[in-house]
Amino acid sequence: NSVQSINKYQIEVGGPLHGGDPGRRLIEPAQNEFNFFNPVSESFKNEDGEFLCLPVYHIFGSDELSNMSPAIQERIPKPYILINEEVLVEQKMKDGDLIEIDFANEKIKLPVKSSEKIPKRIAGIPKGLPGIPFINFPVRAKIGAA
Repeated sequence: NSVQSINKYQIEVGGPLHGGDPGRRLIEPAQNEFNFFNPVSESFKNEDGEFLCLPVYHIFGSDELSNMSPAIQERIPKPYILINEEVLVEQKMKDGDLIEIDFANEKIKLPVKSSEKIPKRIAGIPKGLPGIPFINFPVRAKIGAA
């Protein structure tokens, strides 16, 4: 990792290697140009009652292996869905009410938690908590009172 170690491999800086040419390159890199700066996809347009569900991670509970430890299990929060406070008021719901989430032909029911930090029409679902099935995030889902 030091500048001096270069002397072990090269005769001089930027020069040929000790022991001569190491050989031929067998696989040439692809000549494809990658477009890292493609236009951003269009913004999320929701239908009535549709939310964009994104993962919420927890220190205790989001890792599938640590979920098996009794000490960690005591600290894992109960499954929930996180929704903007204003949206809950519009829907005439309150914290703790059961909400049904319909995504990819699967329905789950979770209690709701409100948050002023999450944007409207975005729902946060904890990733990896026991009782929540695998969800390939991000996913669009219909959400309504259970």
